[in-house]
Amino acid sequence: MEECYQRLEPHDISYVDLYLFENASSMRSFFLKEKSLLGVSSYGFEETFTAQHDAWRGTSRISICLEKLRALSKEVQVGTIRHEVGHSVLHGSIEFYLIPITLVERAAAKVPEELARNFLYLVSIAVKDYEVSRLLSRKGYVEDQIAYAVYSISADEEDKLAWRLSEKNRVAKAMCILSRLKEVCCIAPFLEDKRFEDMLHRHLARSLNYMGGQTIEKLLLIATKCLPKLGDDTTKNVEILSDIALKAFL
Repeated sequence: MEECYQRLEPHDISYVDLYLFENASSMRSFFLKEKSLLGVSSYGFEETFTAQHDAWRGTSRISICLEKLRALSKEVQVGTIRHEVGHSVLHGSIEFYLIPITLVERAAAKVPEELARNFLYLVSIAVKDYEVSRLLSRKGYVEDQIAYAVYSISADEEDKLAWRLSEKNRVAKAMCILSRLKEVCCIAPFLEDKRFEDMLHRHLARSLNYMGGQTIEKLLLIATKCLPKLGDDTTKNVEILSDIALKAFL
């Protein structure tokens, strides 16, 4: 972490809270209590993460599940930790964890409000992951970030089951797709690197093939054509990507 903060300079991070949890159940229990105490509302699947960043208490906090971290390869471990450091540099204050009411109103004009909030939550974490991967790639972190992204995008049986169950429900289907958009955004900055382009495209197609070719094409179009046009304003980026995702999936 210290090495990464040095390489990512200039930034204004003077300290970060680091929370280490021995196992997944203790980390999940802690954050369920935190959400209840602080009134945090989110989609909920971040409770499965190996590591996460938040600023719910006003300052950067990186939390790591040691049990899950130990199960990863060394390169993915390093990539995971650097990814969270990137979040603390780019998204280290509370405003990055609040969805502006104007965006909710925009989305709610097209879908029910509760769906709009969950939809925007998934889009916002996807945007922030893209911004982190873009920053780290520009600072020379490539192999470990690709390892992290490739590991993250591998579909498990829960993903495939959720997709099968959502087959006849347009909204549920869209939420399944958006839950994978985060991982696509992680890998997006590396898709045009000639050294890794073919391998990454093959891995994406293999990992997402259960969703069908049309969905994969839409996600790849977003990753290769839309994301590179995003600027440095996170809120504006969420607005842009939410409009794109609404048209593509809802």
